[in-house]
Amino acid sequence: MMISFKYNVNVYHMAYVIGTRRIDVEWTEPDDLNGVVERYLLYMSVREDDLPGGIVYNSSDVGFRTYRNESLTAGTTYYISLGVSHRWFEL
Repeated sequence: MMISFKYNVNVYHMAYVIGTRRIDVEWTEPDDLNGVVERYLLYMSVREDDLPGGIVYNSSDVGFRTYRNESLTAGTTYYISLGVSHRWFEL
């Protein structure tokens, strides 16, 4: 199994492949965010030309920044993208 991790925010992230069917993904809050994080969105696709892919994680619990998938298929390449929805501050 191969994991390709892409993201559209400046965050520290890790993807751990465990066995042949499981991945654990962790990330931190963005470093340079002008606003308040409202939710994290994690997308997954098996095709690079189908990015960002389907949403597999959508949570407004912004203190919880991990995701686990235990139904992967061995020998498949997965493309994972992280997005952040946030509310901007008016200056």
